[in-house]
Amino acid sequence: MASWIQIYPTSSIFLLVGQTMQLSVRDYNNPSTILNTSADGTEYHDFNSSIATIVNGKVTAIAVGETIGRVRHTDGVNITDGLVRVMVKENINEIWIGNNQATIRSGADNYVLTVYAKFTDNSFGDISSHPFLNWSSNDSTKISVDGEGRIKGEGSTGDSANITVSFGAASSTIIARVSDAFQKERPILDRVYGSGDFKDKMNILFLGEGFSTIADRSLFDHVVTGVVDNLFNSPNQVPYNVLRDDFNVWVAFESSSESGVTPSMPVQSKGFPVPSFTGSCTPNPNYNFQQLVQFVGLPDSASPNSINEAKLAWKSIPGFDEDLLTNNVFRQWNSQRIIGYMQAKDSLLGFKMGVRWGERNHSRDTSLSVKNWYIPGPVRRTSPDRRRLFSDWNYFRPLNEYIKSLRVPGLAAGDPNFDIHSTWLSGGNDESLVCILVNDDIRGGTNYGRIATSIGKSKRYIINFNGNLIDHVPSINDKQTFIGAISSTIAHEFAHSFDLGDEYEGYDDPSHHGIDIANISQTKKIDRFINLTHFGKVQDSTGIKIVGTKIPWNWPRIEKLSVIKNQIQKIGVDGVKVKLRDSSTANSWGVLPAGTEVFLRHKDINQHNNSSTYFQLGPLTIDSVSGEDVILKGGQPSNVSQLPAKSQLFIPLKDLTGNILSVIDPAIITHLNSTGLPFARKKNCARCDRANGVPDSGISNFNYPRFRTETIGLYEGGGTYNCRVYRPSGTGRMRTMGSLITLIGTLPVLHYVPIFIPLQKDIEFSFVDKYVIVNSVNPEKLPLINLYYPM
Repeated sequence: MASWIQIYPTSSIFLLVGQTMQLSVRDYNNPSTILNTSADGTEYHDFNSSIATIVNGKVTAIAVGETIGRVRHTDGVNITDGLVRVMVKENINEIWIGNNQATIRSGADNYVLTVYAKFTDNSFGDISSHPFLNWSSNDSTKISVDGEGRIKGEGSTGDSANITVSFGAASSTIIARVSDAFQKERPILDRVYGSGDFKDKMNILFLGEGFSTIADRSLFDHVVTGVVDNLFNSPNQVPYNVLRDDFNVWVAFESSSESGVTPSMPVQSKGFPVPSFTGSCTPNPNYNFQQLVQFVGLPDSASPNSINEAKLAWKSIPGFDEDLLTNNVFRQWNSQRIIGYMQAKDSLLGFKMGVRWGERNHSRDTSLSVKNWYIPGPVRRTSPDRRRLFSDWNYFRPLNEYIKSLRVPGLAAGDPNFDIHSTWLSGGNDESLVCILVNDDIRGGTNYGRIATSIGKSKRYIINFNGNLIDHVPSINDKQTFIGAISSTIAHEFAHSFDLGDEYEGYDDPSHHGIDIANISQTKKIDRFINLTHFGKVQDSTGIKIVGTKIPWNWPRIEKLSVIKNQIQKIGVDGVKVKLRDSSTANSWGVLPAGTEVFLRHKDINQHNNSSTYFQLGPLTIDSVSGEDVILKGGQPSNVSQLPAKSQLFIPLKDLTGNILSVIDPAIITHLNSTGLPFARKKNCARCDRANGVPDSGISNFNYPRFRTETIGLYEGGGTYNCRVYRPSGTGRMRTMGSLITLIGTLPVLHYVPIFIPLQKDIEFSFVDKYVIVNSVNPEKLPLINLYYPM
């Protein structure tokens, strides 16, 4: 049994009457485990048995039509639903391979060819890996192909073969070529920023994907240069500028065989992926696009063409309220008529844009309509293509195999940087700092453990036609790249690598109205992020109000900090010994005034993570310094075993009266304790609202910062949940992408009486997010970010 499932080879099935297809319900984390039967915890629900039946994963087509059902799996704790659509057709008119070409590495099999069909009703479908297709190679000693269309490089670099697929009288052929094996060393690593031994720094690696021409290489270099400069020098990328000396930046460029990456979703006539929509997060009572689709699906040739026709046709649908359907949403829905599927791209690393309908993420929300099938996932998700995985379906293996081959040219085996590739492999220190720059028109970015971001700015493709074939070539040049926007996307995605979560709401579906604090799988997702919390962690004893003193990010601001080299040792009754980096660092503590209060804390500052080992000890005073050792006295040092190597010795920042300054102003804590309510509280949890949060007015003894939305506190909405999940700031880089934002600010006018007006400023990380990033990279620089505290 599994906590999450995936359905292979696809959950989008096209069959003719009488045909069958065997599906595999697999453990998401261990795809070799098949879970097809009730004994495995899997059942099949809601399929229309007059159209198709499904038993133990075997689908049988009964009659022409469409049916969508659920593959429901339980592991005894969690229930996961996977939606499967079966389209039964009369016959197929044409088929064609959806790849213009294919390049497979010698000895590798990580390439499943795409096949599209046009049916007798003039509709189109993706029939890749369907069992009724027949595959052949004209030279299987060079490139072989199996029954699912998976090719393998049997020969050597430069070999080629014709690969053919057929069904009845219809057939299609492409040329496939063999390229260098993954194992061949590639001396193409180049450091473009930083210096020194890679083990002493954090190392960013930029890879190119979908760049094929000389002009493409120039574009890649232009983007890397601009992003590095922006990331480490732009004032709205704080704290990366503070940490600029703690990073190296490396690039490895290799051309793709084709420009661009694979578009996963079908398209409509203007080149927009289907579905593509706006207004998914709108605080109004009418239907938005997603809600309408959950009632009626997407349009086809038989669908209504006007809002009046639609209201008449849909009024009998249970729960549908025609008064909530607006012209704008109907027009948006009506524009989603599919004209076909785009050709897959023969790119170097095998990435795609968007989510294929048949490769959707599955849901723990068992109440969702089966029509949710038509909203498979983010249009702008940039990630590895499942059809470019090895036959073991390991999601990370292809990129790991490629990274293993990267070398710095001219370095001998004894050089400190010879094995730098190891730092970017799964489990390496810098695996999450790999950034794949994708040459694609549609703007998008994803952190899937590594970062992939496109360099385009569009919402649609510029498409061209050749019969049924729909193709595109990226149209980006140096002047069309928005370096600031790309840099902001990368800065945001890198921040996920430091355990920062998204601070926005995002969905109007029931599963994201509000977190269920009794659902461990939901709360764990929030607990792992340092900048998010939920009601279960901050509630009072009555379970009704929030408690300000329970907010997990109210750490002390830092005046001075040093990282401890080894496990802290207890000395005597009230003493501890800490070893610092070197004697010079230790001496900087020895010269402090007598009686200076210092503290010790664990490096992990995620206080509410269930697995956290957060611990703080103090106040203590410095007794003596000898070499690298500092002896501290006072407090209760019996728990020093909870302070391992890399714990922190620090002095908290204090105000003029000697009070410790924390991340949250004490007046905010007092106010939240009094009201028991978060800032920006949602009036209707069924509607998400991405407006910037504003703290309450009239908070006693609190000096509001110029931009009120930057006030650190507890704001409702985050982690894509509308209610009962909380974030630290009204706005910030983890909530809002882009470069400029209008915030509520103050200007001194009329004899310096402040009035509140809209002002524009660059979007920055919130102070909490800055604190977390610096603490993760180089906590000794935490004093430097006090300059950026909201004032």
